[in-house]
Amino acid sequence: MPERSPFGKLARGFAVAGTLGFGFAAVVGAAIWLGYRLDRALGWRPLGLTLLFGVLGGAAGIAFIVQTLRAFESRGGPERESASREDREDP
Repeated sequence: MPERSPFGKLARGFAVAGTLGFGFAAVVGAAIWLGYRLDRALGWRPLGLTLLFGVLGGAAGIAFIVQTLRAFESRGGPERESASREDREDP
């Protein structure tokens, strides 16, 4: 089996970091947008739902990060993946 590029782990790390960053921003952004739209529809001036949904979106974003990292860890991450490939090779 050909050896992996030395940049494989780095590229995988950037992919995971990008997924976490964009996912967190999307969840928080969608929650704030929804709160803002509801505030406008209800005619509320202090933007109470915008702030509330922003906080809830932040909590949901953190839950997304934890869930994604647990799934990544349960799959073995980069260290276990390369070790399991070595174990599967026939002598």
